[in-house]
Amino acid sequence: MRGACVVEEWQLFWVGGGAAPKAPAGDVPAGWADLADRERGQGFRERQPILISPDGRVDARLSEFFRRSRFASRAVGTQESYVLDYRLFFSFLWQAGRNWDQARAEDLEDWEDWRLRGRGNPRRIGGAKWVRELAALRLLYEWAAARGYLAASPVRLRTVRATARRCRSRSWRPRMCVRRT
Repeated sequence: MRGACVVEEWQLFWVGGGAAPKAPAGDVPAGWADLADRERGQGFRERQPILISPDGRVDARLSEFFRRSRFASRAVGTQESYVLDYRLFFSFLWQAGRNWDQARAEDLEDWEDWRLRGRGNPRRIGGAKWVRELAALRLLYEWAAARGYLAASPVRLRTVRATARRCRSRSWRPRMCVRRT
């Protein structure tokens, strides 16, 4: 199909900016002039993220999460980092044929392997970034499970037992990891 745009990734947009969005050329599209007022009327806050699935849908549950969960009380930089993690993980799920609310523990294991060790992954990450990504996913999925949007969170944690030597080290910190059974 000529001229068709096929989107395989989730798209990220931010509410606000203090003015109506700028039209590419010419007049402001119908309905955009009062966009900021309508966003406020719907309870959106300035700089709230909006994630749009590859099929062009906004999930109201994600909007609720961004507005009314512990996510909203995180520092702005943390919110920005977390939402980028969500976008990337949701795109990974989408390419596997699943929506964000269909994630399984196995998906997180595959995601961990790809992010940390994946051959062909030009942007592998280190352990600290993985822990941050897992914290972001844990925040979302535990919130969704607590509200009944999911039967259970796909994020499984394991306890890493420290050796006596590691416990004496000041650099040792407990880690969050995907539990393998």
